[in-house]
Amino acid sequence: MITREEVLFVERFVSALSFLNVTKVPFADHQFKTGVDCLANFVTQRLDSYKSFRPILKVFLKRPVSGNYDRMIEAFQHLNGSRVNFALQNPTWERAEISIPPLFAKRILEEFEDQVPKEVMIEAAREFCLGANIPVT
Repeated sequence: MITREEVLFVERFVSALSFLNVTKVPFADHQFKTGVDCLANFVTQRLDSYKSFRPILKVFLKRPVSGNYDRMIEAFQHLNGSRVNFALQNPTWERAEISIPPLFAKRILEEFEDQVPKEVMIEAAREFCLGANIPVT
């Protein structure tokens, strides 16, 4: 079962992607896994600086054999149609389409600024994009 902290982290992560003008990300494929690998490395390297990362570490657990990030996938699916308006709008769920108004993304990023600064979440999103081969402007 996915935790509230994990969903909030992914919500902030998706908001950071939106803040970077990323509107589509690969979903549950090799690009997604590589992006999440980079995101996981970014987060674990900053555990000493940001203690609030500790409760969300399970979101980066990989399923044995397949190597899928099932908890991350579940968190993305949990956001589908919620206040973030994250939509998976293709029948095979090969990509996730993000449609968050910029001001709302900024508000979500600033909501827990005392735990992890907005700039750190944006940098985490950049790391994911680098690993997933998503161009960022």
